[in-house]
Parts: sequence; C-alpha cells; structure tokens
Amino acid sequence: MNYLLDTNFIINVVENKNTDRGIECKDMFSNIVKAPEAPSLFSTELVRVECLRTIPRTPEKKKKFTMMSQFFIDNVAVLELNREIYDKAIDFSRYCGANGYNLSLRNGIVDLTNFIISKEKKLILLCSDIDNEILESHWRSYKSSIEIEL
Repeated sequence: MNYLLDTNFIINVVENKNTDRGIECKDMFSNIVKAPEAPSLFSTELVRVECLRTIPRTPEKKKKFTMMSQFFIDNVAVLELNREIYDKAIDFSRYCGANGYNLSLRNGIVDLTNFIISKEKKLILLCSDIDNEILESHWRSYKSSIEIEL
C-alpha cells in the first residue's frame, strides 16, 4: 500500500501524543509499518517544512527537532510538487467555494495540496483532519463536473 502522510498525522506519531487522535494515529501507523507487505510512505517538502518550522530553536527542543528530522529521513520519500498539482488545488478550492464550502477558512494550502496529491497519485491520505470527509464528498462532485465539461 502507498500512503501520503499529512502534517498533523506525523506530529501525532512523532510526538507520541496521548490524545484520542494521537493514539489513533500512532495505532494506525504501527499497524501500517507492521503489515506483511512493506508500505511506501510519502510526504511533501511542504509537510516537512510545516512539521519542522513549529519547533522552537531552543536547547530543550533540539531533541524534538532531531526526532522529527530523523522520522523523515528514516521513513518517508518526499514527493516533488509541480505547477499542475497547484493548479488542480486552486481549481478544486474554487469549485468548493462556488458550492458553499470555503476551504480558505477551514484548510490550509498544505492540507488542500496534500488532498489533491493523494487523489492524483492514488495514495491513501493519512491525516487527522475532520474536514477530509467533507473534501471527499466535494471531490466526487468535482470529478463529475470535470467529466461533464470535457
């Protein structure tokens, strides 16, 4: 199986968060890496930056920064983003806005871009955003509208 890891999922796993979502993410990650068939784990440079930028540059946070960096080195292949992905994210965001769902208020560009990449590259998106169910329903109608336009 091929997976795309989102920022909040990675933070929950690496920081060993003991919230309900954190435990759910850690359990899911543990099951994936223990699967008989080795998974392929992907992320983007945007996610790597987002994960690392939030860690303060202080001596007491150096270990946390090192753990997060090592997680990417040991586990994740970084996908290149291109203009086509960004253009699809823009178009999808505009479609959602025209249909009453304002992504700009609820999802950051990183979350939206990851959603589009997961669809385009046929990856299972691992995140802990509640909005993904809403994005999924809009994605189905968006894809249908594109087929009608062609």
